[in-house]
Amino acid sequence: LDQYAKEYYSQKLVPHFIHPVHKEMKMLKEAGYRIVIVSGGYDVYLRVFAHMHNIDDIICTKISFSNGVCNGTINGLDCLLDNKIKLIETYFGCNNNTKEWVAFSDSITDLPLLKYVGKAYGIKRTTEIKKWIDKNNFITIEY
Repeated sequence: LDQYAKEYYSQKLVPHFIHPVHKEMKMLKEAGYRIVIVSGGYDVYLRVFAHMHNIDDIICTKISFSNGVCNGTINGLDCLLDNKIKLIETYFGCNNNTKEWVAFSDSITDLPLLKYVGKAYGIKRTTEIKKWIDKNNFITIEY
């Protein structure tokens, strides 16, 4: 799976890379922020992405393995919707000042996460996405 994850990264993720988001994350990193990917995606390929882009940590949907063999199931919670908040709170503890946190998303399913943090960026790809970004007064990144 590690080899497939590398191929997935290079063939599927790299061509769809959102450069304005990467630029903003790079500036935040240089300003001293800790960069954590919180994604419904799978740990197998997100580890490759994190390694390639100097990401500090990942909180995501984990694939279950037994004796080095993939079980074809999820290990723990699926990192979607309100489960993202549960996993963040488990990872960091509930005593963090989330008003200092920044989040980026292009999906309305991330509203719980975007409302949880102090600074939220909505990544606009379509007019439909722009509607919920504007409705919630999130900062817009267009690409």
